[in-house]
Amino acid sequence: TSLHAIMCCTLLQEAVFTILILGCLITVTVVGNILVILSVLTHNPLKILSNYYVVSLAVADLTVSTAPVIICFMLSYV
Repeated sequence: TSLHAIMCCTLLQEAVFTILILGCLITVTVVGNILVILSVLTHNPLKILSNYYVVSLAVADLTVSTAPVIICFMLSYV
C-alpha cells in the first residue's frame, strides 16, 4: 500500500503541475493577444494595413488557444 500511495501522490503532483503550467500558458496567450488587438484598434498610429494582418493573427491565435478550453468545459457538463 505504501507504493500505491506514493504513486497516487506522484500522479496527483504531475496533474497539478501540468494544470498550472497550461493554465499560465493559456492566460499569457489570451492576455497578450488581447493587448495586441486593443493596442492596434485604439492607437491611431498603429492603424496601418500591415498591423491589421497582425490583428488577424492575434484573433486566430486567441481562437486556437481558447477553443480547447471551451470544448473541454462543454464536454465535461454533458
